[in-house]
Amino acid sequence: MASAPVNEPRPIPDFVIPGYGKCGTTTLFEWMASCPEVSRGGAKEPSFFAYDDLWAKGLDWYASVIGDPTAGLVGDGSPAYLDPNWSEAAAARLAAHRPDVRIVILYRDPVERALSHFRHEVRRGREKTPVEAAASALTLESAYIRASRYATGLAPWVARFAPEQMLVIPLARLSDAGWEAALDHVGLDRRPPPDEVYNDSSQKRAYTPAMRVLYEHNIIQRVEKLAPAGIRKLGARVLLRKPVEKAAPAAQVRESLAPEVTALLDEEWNGFHEMIRTLPTVSAAG
Repeated sequence: MASAPVNEPRPIPDFVIPGYGKCGTTTLFEWMASCPEVSRGGAKEPSFFAYDDLWAKGLDWYASVIGDPTAGLVGDGSPAYLDPNWSEAAAARLAAHRPDVRIVILYRDPVERALSHFRHEVRRGREKTPVEAAASALTLESAYIRASRYATGLAPWVARFAPEQMLVIPLARLSDAGWEAALDHVGLDRRPPPDEVYNDSSQKRAYTPAMRVLYEHNIIQRVEKLAPAGIRKLGARVLLRKPVEKAAPAAQVRESLAPEVTALLDEEWNGFHEMIRTLPTVSAAG
């Protein structure tokens, strides 16, 4: 990596995990953040380079939430960066600010990803379609399918960053070869992966309407930092429901998708694999 002038902090982040969403980005970020060589700020997903309103806050704001570069490596795990709605802006801004950043990309079967995204929204109370009818929610216009357009999301990054800066990992390999490759890629010593898996919607309880309101107004996030464990446990009993039931397997849901959705996903999947042929990639085969 290029060094900063003496007495000036280097540009941040040192590494970015830009997605794809619901492909293990939170787990990988938290694992890396647990390494003593990594400095963690208050925001795992600052989405700074993607959203215009956050970009307008400036680099000083970003530095205040992302981590201290004098205390270790600084990472950014924002899945919005590979969402086709924002990937062009995110890649352009990051390339201009930190052209030598290290990039780790996680992916999985695009229908599996879309279903996990769907269940996440059901759990949060923002999606009203029954889980058994998940295929009907996976339309061309839906955020679920948009975020599974892997080739479209990746193209601006491939255009702006050198292949050796990027590492592509299938989610199924994250806990073995993927973890070791990610550590090597960002310059951390190898160590066993932590046991905890983060942000797994299948293990999380669903929101009640009251919980959704409290969360969307950032009240829950503030209370969690201050309330004793007993109060948090009581709040969970009152504000959360049992976990959302699982959807049908991805292969079964794929058979129920509209033909135009299947065609688009196949085109994107093939284009994605053509792109990553030129990038360092952990094999999907164990």
